[in-house]
Amino acid sequence: MKYTLKNTISLASLLSIATTSAMARDKWLDNSMYTVSSSAEVSGPFYSQDKKQEYVSEIFRIIMEEAHDRAQEYLRYGNTEAYWLFMMLAFTVPYHEGTLIHFRQEDNEKNLCKDNANDGTVLDHVQTTKKIFKRYMKTTEQPFIPSCSTLKTEKTLTQMLRGFDGTDIGLMQVNMRWHSRIYLAQNKFKGVRDSIQYGQSLLQTGFERIYSSLSNYTCMKNKNDGLDWSNLIRGTWAGAYNAGYYQNGVYRYGCRFTNPNDPWAGNDNHLKNNLEEILAFPTKKAPFLQMNDEESEVLAELVSNFKNKTNQRTKLDALLRSIKEAKGETLDVPSLDLGDNVQEYKINVSMLNMRRSPKITSTNKCGKLPLNTTVKVVEELENGWLKIRLYEGQIDYLNFDTDRSNLEAYIFNKYADKVEENKEETLSMQVETSATEMSEEEEDINMPGEAEEAATGMTALEAAINQFENESAQDETDMASETEQADTTEIPQEV
Repeated sequence: MKYTLKNTISLASLLSIATTSAMARDKWLDNSMYTVSSSAEVSGPFYSQDKKQEYVSEIFRIIMEEAHDRAQEYLRYGNTEAYWLFMMLAFTVPYHEGTLIHFRQEDNEKNLCKDNANDGTVLDHVQTTKKIFKRYMKTTEQPFIPSCSTLKTEKTLTQMLRGFDGTDIGLMQVNMRWHSRIYLAQNKFKGVRDSIQYGQSLLQTGFERIYSSLSNYTCMKNKNDGLDWSNLIRGTWAGAYNAGYYQNGVYRYGCRFTNPNDPWAGNDNHLKNNLEEILAFPTKKAPFLQMNDEESEVLAELVSNFKNKTNQRTKLDALLRSIKEAKGETLDVPSLDLGDNVQEYKINVSMLNMRRSPKITSTNKCGKLPLNTTVKVVEELENGWLKIRLYEGQIDYLNFDTDRSNLEAYIFNKYADKVEENKEETLSMQVETSATEMSEEEEDINMPGEAEEAATGMTALEAAINQFENESAQDETDMASETEQADTTEIPQEV
């Protein structure tokens, strides 16, 4: 799938500039629209300034429903982190790209329909896109985007949002050239929900590619070597959605936003500003974040989960359930059922701390879960081992282990602290799929076997743990420069 870099300021950014005057905002929108034929069959909702709050609420509901339907699969693996990341991504991008506007309907005032837009003159700088525009929008008996002269007698005009250079359309700002074969040919641009579905499919492809190979994107680590959620949103938009150059398993521009001198730094900064605008909710409510109470509560819950890495979903589930019930459907919120005896533990060391089996003594079969990661312990063994249940993303922390169907692993009880059962917040299981690469030539760790541990008891186990910690620390020191060099090689500094 091919994309193109978009050399335009985001619509949300310009709209936020024009918040002091309703007339100023409408005047700006006039120059950002294609005017649609009155006979065209389109599916709203339709934006109008006097009903903005109701419109934004309805768009938000559609985005949340469609995003949940895609992200619910992450919950089947207990991966609440991936779920909330994608839910935030799915809302941030249309808010940034098109300020949630796809169609609007306005009284037909003089010069509301712009000739240079509807006749395709705005696309003179991109002749290939202009040909595509004429093929899908103009060359029919009843063109979807007709000449403005044919609309003079219409009392109300329906208009579709376009980018400033005319190449991108709708609330997802899909590029007409690179997405003509599906988005245009299958008339998905004629419906708001269809456009959201199409845009989210592109986002999910990019999100999963990046999320499953985070070791390729050092810019997405925070100061504790954990995942920086905001940077993942920014990198997925910059690398996958805005640029889209994907080669050898890496989005070339996934870390573009870190370079203030990049030609596209302005685009990346606007995305950052719009994400921060969302994350300031509900303390600060930007004009296009003002919704009805039910939707506002859901957005506040989404923001809270994103900022605090929690998994509170009472408001969202209530909203989704009402949407599904109105359609005669049932809400599906998958969960990971591990039985009644599951205990939550939190990793307390930043070192090699996990392995596939207690019998394994080689670092090649060990792994390193990030500090403060919450894990599900399904069994506490007498010899000091804790049997944990992984989900897909955590398997990537096991070095050179490709058996993703086996979700069992083991840690020492010294490496994790039990989480208090009466803790009020539901801790999200933090998954970062950037497994630390280690050499296959690492020396074996001199660990006692299962039989020896049972015979020697905890004293021998404690001694083994101390030896394990010392040797692991040295292993990681030796490997640090190699890992750092590999990251620098995979992601060019200029991006």
